[in-house]
Formats: sequence, structure tokens, C-alpha cells
Amino acid sequence: RRQRQMCIRDRYYPKTNSFVKAATWADSLKSDDVYAFNHWHFSNKPVMGDNRTKPPYANIQSIAWAINQSEKVLRSKNANDLEKALFLRFYIHLIGDVHQPLHCASLYNKKFPKGDFGGNAYKIKSGYADNLHQAWDRGVGLFDHYRGKNKVKRLANKIQKEYPKANFNTELKHKHPSQWVEEGNKIAKNTAYK
Repeated sequence: RRQRQMCIRDRYYPKTNSFVKAATWADSLKSDDVYAFNHWHFSNKPVMGDNRTKPPYANIQSIAWAINQSEKVLRSKNANDLEKALFLRFYIHLIGDVHQPLHCASLYNKKFPKGDFGGNAYKIKSGYADNLHQAWDRGVGLFDHYRGKNKVKRLANKIQKEYPKANFNTELKHKHPSQWVEEGNKIAKNTAYK
């Protein structure tokens, strides 16, 4: 029994010092049929394609809420190390998700009266993606050129060279996750859906 509990613990709280593994862990839950946290990954903030379609109510427990909850656990004096490890992984992942515009929007119009679920239902014909959300997740084709550990390191080095750490010593313009959602929604409306 103890061995089984340790196996379960190691699967859900795997020991790793890899940022990449920690950052992708939250998406891996779906492969275990764990869907309870799915709504944490996005905000279906409406982008209106017409004036006739009425979007549904907003889910309060969306990505901005989940980021704030993760921060509370990480700052808590009562949360144990395993709980903090779990929420650190959510925090890292959700910060990435909220900066992908289609995690902050859903198009509502005649074609998508119930929304396009952040571009997931918005089908496209492309060599690198089947839908608009997937295209943005894949860097609109850019990431296809950077598969493999060495290529990812080259991309990271290129980004660090273009945007050195010294550029980020100023205070953030948008400090709160709800502001990040607003910014992502505007980018989705003005760029992704165009």
C-alpha cells in the first residue's frame, strides 16, 4: 500500500528540476482523464463577430482566478511543500497560457453562437495546424523550425539576445492577471481573428 501511494505521489508530484516538465505538467492531466482543472487554462471573454449573438455568462473560475489562487497557495504559511509544488506547476503553466491570446477570447457570431472556444472550433487549412488555437499555440508555424532540445536552446538564446534581461528592469505596465486577459483579448480581436 505504501509503495502504491509513493507511485501515485511520484506521478502527480514528480520530482524534477526541469522548468519545461513543470510548465507542461498541467496539460498532461488530461491524458489521465483529470478534467477538473480544464477551465483554469482560459477565459472565454467574448469577441463579438456580430450584434445578434449573445454570449453565455462568464465563468468566474477562469485563468485569472486560477493564477490568483495559485499565488495565494505559494504565499501561504499553511500550505505544505507538496501543495506548493503542485500550485507552482499550475502557476508556471497558466502564466504561459494567459499570454497566448486565444486563451483569453472566444469568437461569438452566427457561425459560432456558443463561441469558438478560443479558436479550437475555428477550423483552418494549414500545414502546421487544424484550427486557429493550435496555430497560435505553435507560434503560427515558427515553432516547427525549433523542434528538439538544441533547437529550442538556440531559439531561447536568440530571444534573450533580442530582449536582454536589462530591458525588463522597469515595472510591469499590467500587474494583475485580469489585465493580462484584457490585453490578450484585444490581441485576439485585433490580430488573431483578423
